[in-house]
Amino acid sequence: MRYIIITLIVLNSLFSFSQNDVSVTTIMPEIINQGETFIINITFEKPKSLRNYASYTQEFPQGFKIVEKNSGEAEFSVKNNELTLTWLRLPADEHFFVSVEIQPDKKITGKFVLNGKFTYLTKNMRGVITTKPVTLTINKPINSQNNIGNNDTKIVTYNNLNPVSVSTEFSCTREIITDNYGNFNVNLIINNTDINEVKIFESIPQGYNFEVVNNEKVQSSFANEIAQFTVLNIPPKSIYTVKYKLTNLNDTKIPLISGQIIYKSDNKIVRKIISQK
Repeated sequence: MRYIIITLIVLNSLFSFSQNDVSVTTIMPEIINQGETFIINITFEKPKSLRNYASYTQEFPQGFKIVEKNSGEAEFSVKNNELTLTWLRLPADEHFFVSVEIQPDKKITGKFVLNGKFTYLTKNMRGVITTKPVTLTINKPINSQNNIGNNDTKIVTYNNLNPVSVSTEFSCTREIITDNYGNFNVNLIINNTDINEVKIFESIPQGYNFEVVNNEKVQSSFANEIAQFTVLNIPPKSIYTVKYKLTNLNDTKIPLISGQIIYKSDNKIVRKIISQK
């Protein structure tokens, strides 16, 4: 399952705070198999002073069941296949998130366009962020046998400071090594150009134990199924790998992880999806 992250920045510059101070980041799958459920994680970033009424709405096709997962301080409701999250007063936190579980009917396949809208009030004005549409593809499952006679998944290894074959474009790729016994070593491979510092957010499924692997120059934390990493002083024109480990002895399938990497370039905040090999 591939995941896509859409980050949207409020465009109205009439407010007292910067137009970059309010954003909505949505983490959701781009491709799933028929009969699979999935989680939509929505992260909100705002100034502490923004504490007024707000709502987030998202309409889903017929046959999609919307189940409350983690609404935080928001009131959760669903009517005519439209999700509504309402805050009479936004949280004081600058960063907060909500998550919902989507259960498509087991007979459904095809492509579906999904998007949402965040509306909030400030100083008698209304701010609106309309999310960029995301195309969700539900495929018929392909029957196959996985890793027969092979207990280890092979991947390419990288040297943290290897300056060879570095692409001219900054990127971050996730690779997962599994022993098929519930142990997963995750490598986040940063193809660096001239960026000095990055922040990484990884959304981990419930039920997994998280363990930091000794990484030089990396600060890390884990809470509410979100792993955060800050990487400092990355050498230019190098490939650097951030590592962590997940364990779930009750599930040997590769976990569905979604994430983003954030950095500053030309005095602008840039957010990119972490692609998975």
